[in-house]
Amino acid sequence: MPPHLPHNLVPILFVVLLIGFPYILGPILIKNSQKIARRAVQERYDPATLPPEAASFFYNAVTSLTQAGFTVIDYITKPGEAPNVTPCIVNLVNRSNGDMASVACFFAVVNGITQVQNNSVFLTTVYANGEIVGSCIMPPKSAGSCYKYRPYAHGCRFFDDIDVTELYRRHRFLVEKYAPNSPVIVPKPGREMEAFDRINDDVHDYQVKQGLMRIDTTRDAYVPTWFGAFYMTWALLWPCKQLRLAGAQAKAKRELDNYRRKTQ
Repeated sequence: MPPHLPHNLVPILFVVLLIGFPYILGPILIKNSQKIARRAVQERYDPATLPPEAASFFYNAVTSLTQAGFTVIDYITKPGEAPNVTPCIVNLVNRSNGDMASVACFFAVVNGITQVQNNSVFLTTVYANGEIVGSCIMPPKSAGSCYKYRPYAHGCRFFDDIDVTELYRRHRFLVEKYAPNSPVIVPKPGREMEAFDRINDDVHDYQVKQGLMRIDTTRDAYVPTWFGAFYMTWALLWPCKQLRLAGAQAKAKRELDNYRRKTQ
């Protein structure tokens, strides 16, 4: 072996370590810091107190949904869920067919300036046999959830620039396409928030079954396993993020093509 070869390997090893740093350190940080409360603290908020940058999104989304037959159930925020970010959510229910909607806005105030981090709308229909049909719009560059997808949850995330009214039309199309031979569970009046909580619990309980998370009884929280820490971290890094995003975009295109063929 030439004597100068080890010296030449130093910059190569440095680059390899630099590139691989987030793939190793990231899971370690996630494993030791991520905690999702099983009974997250929720506080009501007055939508009139929202900054204008966030209020306009909420107003337009809620107006469209109420015109489509939805009723506002509650405005909630989850303090401490994300560092330096305020998550605000409004939950709505269409009592005529059991459809549920969540409009979410995450924003931060930096030096007195409001910066919107994420605007999303989720529509969900739950059936008695446990199956779910869902649809949503999220920021186009977001790869979405890093969790494992539940095989009994059908639906689509749309990427084109649409309003909430059009999203709901597409959701009803997906309901017709994927609805199982099972009745829809319509949230009971006065207990609607329990139905929304069950949807969130179902997502995390499935991750426990798949080995990505476990229940920490001392802290009453979902925490990642080592497998889950690596899985969830790598899902947000190249090339996994790009592959997941491409897969979601391809599915959205197929569903949109089917929708347009049926409605045009």
